[in-house]
Amino acid sequence: MSDALRARPLTSSIGAVVEGFEPGRGVSPAQAEQLRKLLYEHLVIFLPSVTEDPDVHMEIARVFGEPIPHPVQAGTGAPADLLSHIKSDAYGPDADSEFHTDYTFHPETPDAAALRAITIPSRGGDTIWGNMCQAFDALSVEIQQLVSGLEAFHSQGERFNELIVQWYGETEGRRIAKEFPGATHPMVIRHPVTGRRVLFVNPGYTRSVVGLKATESKALLDFLFNHMRDPRFHCRYHWSVGDIAIWDERATVHMGEGNYWPEKRELVRITLGSALPERTVDQAALAPA
Repeated sequence: MSDALRARPLTSSIGAVVEGFEPGRGVSPAQAEQLRKLLYEHLVIFLPSVTEDPDVHMEIARVFGEPIPHPVQAGTGAPADLLSHIKSDAYGPDADSEFHTDYTFHPETPDAAALRAITIPSRGGDTIWGNMCQAFDALSVEIQQLVSGLEAFHSQGERFNELIVQWYGETEGRRIAKEFPGATHPMVIRHPVTGRRVLFVNPGYTRSVVGLKATESKALLDFLFNHMRDPRFHCRYHWSVGDIAIWDERATVHMGEGNYWPEKRELVRITLGSALPERTVDQAALAPA
């Protein structure tokens, strides 16, 4: 049987469904190399109805990096749980869905993630991914030069802290929340594999631009957030049980839609790799010809 995989792009910007993968055979070295290549090309890839087995999920995830626990859980000192469950309780009627890149409130951010569908509602509950390399490329050279020289402060925010208190109790939750005071990252990073420049801000966690007045910071971030919400940078995926999505955390934002309440939805994520975002300030390369 052939190890060849086929990619069916979902849009011209981002996302592809991978066909020809048979989980019962395991992941061959040739397939692992193909999967990594497809991920760097499409930034998010989908394996439809591939497995409901957490061990197979883990085997596939390891193709893209070393699994790591959620940084909040790691901060508790408890035994590491490499499976993070994303349940419908986080998307109630009073909760806002917003684009984000996982854990940017932490100094080190993930390389990739692999998300598996466990429980899916009868309608709604899609996930949307955005290509932040393309979002950067679509900016004018003048704006590219501006943001390439700036840094932004990222924080998990009060809602996330409230969830930590719910999970760990008042005393322990408040202690853990203080362990995550936020992190500062370049607003433009260089992808360590492809070398592409990435617009590295997100509405979920980016709070302010370092060195700017509050009004200037808000104006710039509002502009960038609206820019990255442009559908030309996006793909949308409608889940089925057993689907796995793998995405490049360094080059994308994503958002789960909460439009299925009060039905239930549960996904489980394996986060892969951890590194400081790589700076890139090459003003000469951005200068107008």
